[in-house]
Amino acid sequence: MIIYSFNVTVFVRLPVPVFSRIFSSSSSSSSQQNCSLVCSVVNVGHVTLSWYKGNSLLSSISVSDLSISLSLPLEVEYQDKNSYSCVLNNPISNQTQHLDITQLCHTCSGVFADPDPEKMVLEGDSISLESGVTEIQTHDLLIWTFGRPETRIAQIIKEAGIFSTYDGPDRRFRDRLKLDHQTGSLTVTNTRTTHSGLYQIIDGLTLTTHRFNVTVYTRLSVPVISRDCSSSSSSSSSSCLLLCSVVNVSHVTLSWYKGNSLLSSISVSDLSISLSLPLEVEYQDKNTYSCVLNNPISNQTQHLDITQLCHTCSDSVHCYGSTEAVIRLVLSALVGVATVIILVYDIIRSRRAEQDQAQIHTSGVFADSDAVKSVSVMEGDSVSLQTNTKLLAEDLITWTFGLSEIHIAQIIKEAGIFSTYDGPDGRFRDRLKLDHQTGSLTITNTRTTDSGLYQVTISGRKEKTYRFNVTVSGVFADSDAVKSVSVLEGDSISLQTNTELQTENLITWTFGPSETRIAEINKETGRFSTYDVLDGRFRDRLKVDHQTGSLTITNTRTTHSGLYQIILIRSRKKIIYRFNVTVSVGGGNVPSTVLCTAMKRRRR
Repeated sequence: MIIYSFNVTVFVRLPVPVFSRIFSSSSSSSSQQNCSLVCSVVNVGHVTLSWYKGNSLLSSISVSDLSISLSLPLEVEYQDKNSYSCVLNNPISNQTQHLDITQLCHTCSGVFADPDPEKMVLEGDSISLESGVTEIQTHDLLIWTFGRPETRIAQIIKEAGIFSTYDGPDRRFRDRLKLDHQTGSLTVTNTRTTHSGLYQIIDGLTLTTHRFNVTVYTRLSVPVISRDCSSSSSSSSSSCLLLCSVVNVSHVTLSWYKGNSLLSSISVSDLSISLSLPLEVEYQDKNTYSCVLNNPISNQTQHLDITQLCHTCSDSVHCYGSTEAVIRLVLSALVGVATVIILVYDIIRSRRAEQDQAQIHTSGVFADSDAVKSVSVMEGDSVSLQTNTKLLAEDLITWTFGLSEIHIAQIIKEAGIFSTYDGPDGRFRDRLKLDHQTGSLTITNTRTTDSGLYQVTISGRKEKTYRFNVTVSGVFADSDAVKSVSVLEGDSISLQTNTELQTENLITWTFGPSETRIAEINKETGRFSTYDVLDGRFRDRLKVDHQTGSLTITNTRTTHSGLYQIILIRSRKKIIYRFNVTVSVGGGNVPSTVLCTAMKRRRR
């Protein structure tokens, strides 16, 4: 019998490395001449990531059997004409990304040169976010926000001479924010990791927004090198097994170097964990070894003294077995986790206490500031979103719409500013009203396109945010009435059947007193038709819903005003619904209420 054995390794297909720019807060001459870059890959194992200058290797980092993220920094001069590439490879394949210095490394005249620039800073240092303007103008209104949802942390109202900063969520920015009164730039001093996140500066006049992604890295501890005396291999008599360890780290790489050559490394991205990296050396080894812990902007190095750690193990030698080393690291990690849990508990308890206090003065819709209030309204009706509060002199109220939080209204009580904006595509034009006493918002003559998330942020002595999920339903048929609805010229309107079509259904839509047929559905034959009649006034404007038979008229004109009828034949019964549609020219006095009169016909 002959037995053949095969050792098969299947490698995953490699992703293409990604370049990103590091924006340093340093103002040194070197930072003004050089461009700092990072080459990154995620979820990789058994690979090496390397920077090349032409065909010459500049630096590399490797990982063996873990599926982790890798990052490798590179610093080049702005005017560098050399060719650089970042290569990711495993034993059987590679992926290369070539660097375009002119694209990534142009001079930053202001932070708005790049969209959503990355800013990195060490914990405890300061970071400045530039406004992008050289001097604020008299009528300028600038608002700085942090995080998602956006919390206001600073504002400038130049005309009123207001330059304000706020403590922000959990008071994390207390005594840490500074505004430049000339440019509007914001500086965060004595940074903490909780200051990492999205910062935005909003121009209240043009409603333009610029963003910064800020990452605050913790200061790195020096790695600890210890002896592992638990090894019982045959080579243990001539070699020494060591462990380089760190605890409670994130966004770091731990590496062993022999001289300047990388031997091994391990990385962690966003988890706060403990890392250990083994190294085996000969007792008589005369080479220099070092263990390096680094993140994208700093590093800590521990040099190995072989003569001190690698003599024969005895009771007097300070060395740990691998099990003991792991236990020590786990205990350290648990202590760190317990500390975090206590801090989080204190924060939650504090916030709940504030909310309980707020509820003493607040009732009705906003009894729970953490809840989203759902509101439904029929198309054409008005809806009022109440703040249930009385404005104070120092209050600033901002209303936004949609997930992208587009500004649609604003009140600056101190400056006497009460503004509404048309919103996306001008959809709110002439339809928003602000209550000057409470800050409540009313939307008149609602449309289905007004459906979505509305958010009001009230900033004053305390900052509160309330949310409303508004659903505007189409005009539903009522067999006992003529449903009246108004629409602005150019808008769309949906006439809903409030039913689901069955196989035997036959539907006919007509327009006007002469009941001219404009659409037809024969469910049984699968025919869905619209007709171009009456001088082509409905050409390319009619849409029929294949599930319900509802009719939508797009890009309406005043010639579309009139009586619409839907005749539904089901099980030998004929049901007729009527809609009286009025299309008004924009800016006119458009009715916002639904009028109903009893009119129904049913035949067999």
